[in-house]
Amino acid sequence: MTIFAHETRRLARSPYFWALIAVLAVFLAYGTSSGVAWTRVRASTIATAKAENERATAQAKSTYERGRAGALVTLPLLASASFSIGQSDIYPSTDTVSILTKARQRSDRYELESPLALASGRFDLAFVIVFVLPLFVIALTSDLLGEERDAGTLAMLLAHPVSLAGVLAAKLTTRGVAVAAVTVIVPLVTMEIEAVYPGIPHLLAYTILVGATVTFWCLLAALVNVWVHSGATTATTLIFAWVACTVLVPSIASVAVTRLAPLPSRFDLLDALRGDDVRNIDGERLLAKYYGDHPDLIRSHESKTSFAERFTLVQRETMRRTAPIEAEHARRRRVRYEVAGLLRFASPSTIVREALDVLAGTDTGRFLEFSDRTEALRTAFADWMLPSITSGTQAHDVPWSQAPTLAPATERHLAAALSPALLGLCAFCLGCVAGIVPRLTRVRHNASEVLYAS
Repeated sequence: MTIFAHETRRLARSPYFWALIAVLAVFLAYGTSSGVAWTRVRASTIATAKAENERATAQAKSTYERGRAGALVTLPLLASASFSIGQSDIYPSTDTVSILTKARQRSDRYELESPLALASGRFDLAFVIVFVLPLFVIALTSDLLGEERDAGTLAMLLAHPVSLAGVLAAKLTTRGVAVAAVTVIVPLVTMEIEAVYPGIPHLLAYTILVGATVTFWCLLAALVNVWVHSGATTATTLIFAWVACTVLVPSIASVAVTRLAPLPSRFDLLDALRGDDVRNIDGERLLAKYYGDHPDLIRSHESKTSFAERFTLVQRETMRRTAPIEAEHARRRRVRYEVAGLLRFASPSTIVREALDVLAGTDTGRFLEFSDRTEALRTAFADWMLPSITSGTQAHDVPWSQAPTLAPATERHLAAALSPALLGLCAFCLGCVAGIVPRLTRVRHNASEVLYAS
């Protein structure tokens, strides 16, 4: 306890420590503000899409036009979305289901790199925690024993009834708690100023993730400090470890994902969707066959069918023919996501980034699930609209309240979703402890060899 109080007083008197804390606070505040601003942009985009869809629906004069306008489906923003922009700048949060095929309706954006690729992306809170926070921990812990060792006071310190483990624990605890406290408090204050309230469970989960992240980097610093005696070498080793965790290992994992679960090019998929099998669809023949199967829908007062009926049937037939292609692409995309999910455990940085994305609801898995539910609704909506259009039912006579709706999302329990990430971080922490304990044991049995080593 005396060592802890001594270290606390030393840090409180250190201008270097306060300068680092101040710079870290600026990074955290800016990253949080960036996440809040992006969340508001997404909310505005969703509101605009809803307004446009409502306007198109109100202007529709026929059942066919109403079917073309379709129904807007959205992926709700979580209250904690400001924690991480994640994949929200790649995947759309809105979609429109209608009688049109996806190729005519919009251009999909599924051609993305592996989720393990920690792309430079936007500077948000998750970016600060994954890339910037470890650098500040390294700056504060890269030379834990250097001052005492260089001044020759380490041996004198250990001559008292204290252990090297106790000294390291006091130094790491004071620095780790200070960094973790700033990393938790500054974003919360910033969100309070921005009038954003994530909720107690999400705040608790965020605090635990920050604590686990800081703990890992502190333990890694302790591991290097007890094995390396030179302050410069210790700092260099920790910087290399940071580069490996944040850049090298994720890059290698990304290449591995591409090799193990290749995704066909989106251009190849679009070529297949626009192939001869799709282009050469005879609308008149489809209509004749459809009326032959549904004679009760034939319009008795019209001798000639309208363009709307033929177009709707062609669109529905196109959906049917391209469904296997889309399904195969979705399956391979899902396989890639699962492989990437396994390889994220190769680095603590990818573990933390994915966990923050899950916490914010901006992870790839949530967007893929939304895409799957949207595709199911697209097919159901087109099937539901077809009889009304081909029978000439007026728009005001269609029971729109009975139209298919988006299936509810799979319930996600926050604790279960974040448990794998926390277990992965715990495994890395235990690995560091496993490397520290033998060295501390050797110090206890042969102190002179380590204490006076240069």
